[in-house]
Amino acid sequence: MINFFKKLAVSVFLFLFLLLPAFVFAAGEGPLDKLKKVAEPAGYQSQSATGGLSIGAIAGQVIGVFISILGVIFLGLMVYAGFEYMMARGEEEKVKKSLATIRQAIVGLIITISAYAIWKFIFDYFIVSKTV
Repeated sequence: MINFFKKLAVSVFLFLFLLLPAFVFAAGEGPLDKLKKVAEPAGYQSQSATGGLSIGAIAGQVIGVFISILGVIFLGLMVYAGFEYMMARGEEEKVKKSLATIRQAIVGLIITISAYAIWKFIFDYFIVSKTV
């Protein structure tokens, strides 16, 4: 029962921690308005002035968000596995399990970065170069 309340408290804390930037930007100008104030005098055009986002730009943003989420998952797995490794206290089974989790997280990160690099290469050299 105590475990449940600990998990609930941690979940609520993380949820509120992740929402904190939304509360900060809720008052007054948003971050995009502040960026426009800086960018327009410097000669940069806003997206509305250039006609909005293209399909490629939207796909790039979605992939960027996906890669960011995978990076957070990797970091969480590494912290969890490191904690489990430290708490194993020499128990061979727990040490093997935590080291396996670390290896799997690193392999997952390598696969993710490789997939992103392949996508970036294909998009830049085959898709974008043909449309220009």
